[in-house]
Amino acid sequence: MTSSAWKDAERRTAKALGGKRVVRTSRLESAPDVVGVPGWVPEVKYRRRLPTLLTAALQQASGYAILGQRPVAVLFERGARRGIAAIYLDDFAALLKGAK
Repeated sequence: MTSSAWKDAERRTAKALGGKRVVRTSRLESAPDVVGVPGWVPEVKYRRRLPTLLTAALQQASGYAILGQRPVAVLFERGARRGIAAIYLDDFAALLKGAK
């Protein structure tokens, strides 16, 4: 994985969400990946392959989505009180912009 690939993922995320990518000059610096998204702190992860559980759940939800509905995968870890909701980046960007 080249360093430019994950940087590009951060740039694309910032652009989609109307924020700005944080440029760090050292690996020791601690800062969010993207700033300027009111009410949110996006953390971007870039991997060669995402977990099958996640991608399969989104594909399954996409198959059920009709008439403008947007798919969401909700995942729970055994014993956890909070679940994790995953949606496609373009759907998240539309949600932030108030699209229905």
